[in-house]
Amino acid sequence: MEKKRSVGITIVGTIKIFISILFLLFFIFVVLVSSSLTDSSIKQPLFNSLFEVIIFVCVVIFGLVYLINSVFIFKLNKFSRRISIFLDVIMIMLIAFLSFIEPPGYFKKPDLLTFIISSLLWTFFIYFIFYLTRPKVKELFR
Repeated sequence: MEKKRSVGITIVGTIKIFISILFLLFFIFVVLVSSSLTDSSIKQPLFNSLFEVIIFVCVVIFGLVYLINSVFIFKLNKFSRRISIFLDVIMIMLIAFLSFIEPPGYFKKPDLLTFIISSLLWTFFIYFIFYLTRPKVKELFR
């Protein structure tokens, strides 16, 4: 007998897939646009430092893992709930890092748009953690 998925799981899974796709597309778009804005007569590398390469690879891999895990939420996989909570905590820290800290370690001056988007995403991820730790939802994943 197959377990029946609740509407809340469907909504959370759909939002998680949507956020992960937007996250990946936005990050890749920023890298490609920033490389095309340089002077075309001077060939510059896509990444200027090892730090930028490591951040790019980590964010792309993390985004793909987050997307795959979001698909397994629909299947009510036991470990996908635990991994999802762990990835949401990492995502909250990653958003803080990308929103307010520049690569050399200096803090950015936060503007209103960055603050609003970061706060909205933090609200989503905190809600996901809260929802996936509820006792009724835990029982669905057993």
